[in-house]
Amino acid sequence: MLAPIVVFAYNRPNHLLRCLNSLLTNPESAESSLHVFVDGPKSDLDKEVVNQCVNIAQGIVGFKSLDVVVSDENLEKCIDVILDNASEGNVGDGKIFVYDVQDAIRIRTRTRGIEAIR
Repeated sequence: MLAPIVVFAYNRPNHLLRCLNSLLTNPESAESSLHVFVDGPKSDLDKEVVNQCVNIAQGIVGFKSLDVVVSDENLEKCIDVILDNASEGNVGDGKIFVYDVQDAIRIRTRTRGIEAIR
C-alpha cells in the first residue's frame, strides 16, 4: 500500500497546478490517494485565486482517489465543479461524500482550528 499524498493550497493556483502535474509524472500516482486541502478566502481580494485552486483540485484526474477538503463557503462550488466534470455517464463515475471536519491540528505548534490550516 502506498502512502497518501497530501497537498495544502490557498491562493496560488499556478503553483498548485505545477505541483499536481509534477506528481502525475510519477507512475505510482495512479495507485496513490490524493488529499487536497483548500482554505476559504481571507478577504474579497483572495476569492478569485482561491476559487481557481478549488477548480484545479476538483478537476484533477490520474490518482486512485481524490479527497478535497474545503471551507463551508466553497462547498457548493466544489460540488458543482465535480458534477460538471467528473461524469462520463458510466457506472463507477464516483460518489461525493460531504462531511464535517471537526478539527484541524498543526502538529509542530499544536495550533487548532482554522489557524492550523492557514
